[in-house]
Amino acid sequence: MDELFRPSLSQWRGYASNGEGFCIGFDRSALVALGKDERDQDLFSVIDVLYEPSEHQEIVAPIVKEAVDFAKVEIPNRRPAFGLLSLITDTNSRAEAQAAWDEAARRVREKLFPLFDHAWRLKPRAFHGEHEVRALVTELLSETHPLEFKNSQHGITFFREFGFNGRESSLIREIWIGPRNQTPIEVVKSLAKKIGAPDAEIKRSAASYR
Repeated sequence: MDELFRPSLSQWRGYASNGEGFCIGFDRSALVALGKDERDQDLFSVIDVLYEPSEHQEIVAPIVKEAVDFAKVEIPNRRPAFGLLSLITDTNSRAEAQAAWDEAARRVREKLFPLFDHAWRLKPRAFHGEHEVRALVTELLSETHPLEFKNSQHGITFFREFGFNGRESSLIREIWIGPRNQTPIEVVKSLAKKIGAPDAEIKRSAASYR
């Protein structure tokens, strides 16, 4: 946190009300533990965002190669029947040819699905300075943690709320006060104590807007 938010005005400007907000530093291991349910199943995963093209290539290339290799073998095997589909007058034969093609295409798409699992952790190199860590929900539909909705500057968005469940003390390690935030440190200390994180270290950003 010290490296990211003390000197980086871009972070304060972009994510903390133009320097008038706060930044909360979480303990990563405690956050990972919070993402597990009572059966040790993932409610959410804590992942590092990747920015380098070489890292993107390492993840994406094997998935695409497997799909392409499969398509090279399976699609041509289906193509003759599909290409002659318009010449097949027998209804059953047409249906079988169409079904074979559809099944091959479905399996190709299926092999590409893992790309969606990784899409949330890949960003262009231009954002490298963010050093972003994301909490990725692994189950879209959940009876215990239903989706909530809120209005934002980009329109209505959905989110899922996870409580700290009394773990505030272990989760919140530090609180940074933005460079344009005039709140006294003692006031923030009182707030940290009130929310259950009395041991959180309170710091004021040394970044200057001048």
